[in-house]
Amino acid sequence: MKQLTPLLNTLREFFAQFPHLPNGVLKPFVPFLSWYMLLQGIAQLVGGFQHISVGMQTNHFYRMFSSLIDTNPLFFLIGGILTVIAGGLYLMAFPKLSQENTRGEGWQQWALAAAVLTLARLFETIFTGGSVVWSLLTLTVGWYFIFEFENVIGVKKASSKSSKPSAKRSKRKKSSKK
Repeated sequence: MKQLTPLLNTLREFFAQFPHLPNGVLKPFVPFLSWYMLLQGIAQLVGGFQHISVGMQTNHFYRMFSSLIDTNPLFFLIGGILTVIAGGLYLMAFPKLSQENTRGEGWQQWALAAAVLTLARLFETIFTGGSVVWSLLTLTVGWYFIFEFENVIGVKKASSKSSKPSAKRSKRKKSSKK
């Protein structure tokens, strides 16, 4: 999760400019987030396996389809693998978000799944001719709600700065004690 912190901080700053929903509006939805993760995970797995089958050209229809759009099937295969990974991460967030004491960890798992899904959508948009508008719209709305629920769930925000004092500060403290 440490590798994801700079991305999360950048997105958090970006979405801080947006209008925020009151916590009272979002709080009733928190118990249902886990079920959303379950449905999202299943949907991503189904879509990912569909892309993998297009990439592997296991069906005559998919072979005909990929030859019509003149896209290398390997791109569908890679996009499908990324989508399946995102689906698995969404499913892993399900049990953590369903229990009140692990919702912070569940939110982090949700953010990781969304980051992988963002990578998959970016890859598919560039290489397989996916809709730029639809990808931008769904990713923007998705990340917006991730950060809206972060405040409601009460996730401890990781900072990219180290919490350890620098070597100069610790030397100053030692010299002032003498």
